[in-house]
Amino acid sequence: IKSKRERIDGRAYGDVRRAYFDPEKSGLCAVDKGSTKSISTVSITSSKSMRTFDCTHTLAVSAASSHLRNSRRHMKALEFDLIQVELESNLIIEKAFYPVLPEFEDFPYYIKTKSQALSMDGSVPTTNVCGSSIALANAGVPLESHIAGVSVGILTQAEEGAEPIMLLDPIDLEERLVDGLVMLTASATDVTSASLEGVKSRVSFDAMVGALRSAIDAKEGILESMNEVCPLNSNPNQGSFFEKIAVPKASIGKVIGPGGSNLKKIEGSTGVIVSIQDEDNTVSVYGGDSESCKEAIQMIMKVAGIGPKLEEGKAYKAKVVKILEYGAIVELEVGGDGWIHISEIRQGHVKKVSEELSVGQPLDVICIGKNARGQPQMSLKAAAKASSK
Repeated sequence: IKSKRERIDGRAYGDVRRAYFDPEKSGLCAVDKGSTKSISTVSITSSKSMRTFDCTHTLAVSAASSHLRNSRRHMKALEFDLIQVELESNLIIEKAFYPVLPEFEDFPYYIKTKSQALSMDGSVPTTNVCGSSIALANAGVPLESHIAGVSVGILTQAEEGAEPIMLLDPIDLEERLVDGLVMLTASATDVTSASLEGVKSRVSFDAMVGALRSAIDAKEGILESMNEVCPLNSNPNQGSFFEKIAVPKASIGKVIGPGGSNLKKIEGSTGVIVSIQDEDNTVSVYGGDSESCKEAIQMIMKVAGIGPKLEEGKAYKAKVVKILEYGAIVELEVGGDGWIHISEIRQGHVKKVSEELSVGQPLDVICIGKNARGQPQMSLKAAAKASSK
């Protein structure tokens, strides 16, 4: 490497191996970079089941600083990965993505990233960062930017005044030969993490800065490849979607239901994960496709009694859900509830509501405005008159 200025695999010092990304839907990405191959997967769960995301390797958790250890994001890796990259870089994925992941208030779910090396020939942790970034985007996690990882080996020369050699994206044998290994992760605009690993002999400050500069220059080409395969704005491989709606505080209990029955019904019938934030009275929905999310949102609105804005004078389909002394409450097909006053049931005097309507009875009604309580006021009488014309 020093005398012939040739690398083991024939690359120039500043060449990075071409990475092939194979993104799949639902939070999965396979990366093929020469003899280094890995699969990154992302799993999402609601805040109700935090313990689901305890790492199987306690080393990964104990190496983290307190603010990371108490957070909701953990890296899970193979045991030989933990041994290879040593304790300090066990959490390179978590450190890399911490600045770009959404705040818990904006995405109230727990995120698990698992990166599994299928074959290792150098630069495994930084390769896993690239794969995890695409997997997170495919899982529907709203990232601010993709994160690329680059490794640079520093090889000092014995000659006095000679510049150290920078080997970008070193293979396994080169990692064993270099005096230090710089691992950098960065977005298009910011460096999110950097570390110096595997130091075998003295590495000067200038050499370390030079390695960081080389890594920053190299990450541009990697990010370009990642954005081609998985654009964040219009990702064709996105397999999961995220929606959020505001629900009145008084209706949160209705969404949950007795013993969580309504929540279980919504999640069971649509396959989504629902998370309720009491602080701002919002309900978040995370699902495998946009249609499931929309269906779950409609069910939540229906249970909470939140209907869409109704047009006065427009006809709607409804079903009687409760009979009262002076009228009836109906459930609208478009979502939400409406009120039919006894005077709007039919022409003429109505002695008793129960003699005209029954629970479960389907109706065609017309919206005639809102009552004093702000409820949509519906009229069966107006609908009958309109149909007779």
